[in-house]
Amino acid sequence: MDNQNATPSTHSVAGERPTVVPNSGCTIPAPIAMKDIELVPPARWGSSPSLPKIKISKISHMRYRHPLSGIDDLTTFLLDFGMEVVKRTETAIWFGGYGVDQYVYYAEIGEEKKFLGGAWEVESWEDLERLGLG
Repeated sequence: MDNQNATPSTHSVAGERPTVVPNSGCTIPAPIAMKDIELVPPARWGSSPSLPKIKISKISHMRYRHPLSGIDDLTTFLLDFGMEVVKRTETAIWFGGYGVDQYVYYAEIGEEKKFLGGAWEVESWEDLERLGLG
């Protein structure tokens, strides 16, 4: 290969961006992969006075919608990942983890994949008030 940073799953010509073969498990250098992404330096992360900042102390759970056609693959993946089915209905599955939470992943069975939201724990009531949620 012309590009010594490319893996066998990429095709490259010297001086050009490698062409990545989809779903091949390839790796390309971060500067190439992130070429079109704006880099925001850490010094600017908290510099927007219009956006209130709070400290999240814990992710409670995530909620997603998954099509019925992929629900068995999702279940296999999450079980392999160490979760367990704690409740299952015709329209949803709740997956538990190792902690004390009743569930950590909620999978609604629906037409299309969609992020439905999540729940987080914060350090104080004041954090919620700062966001306008208290």
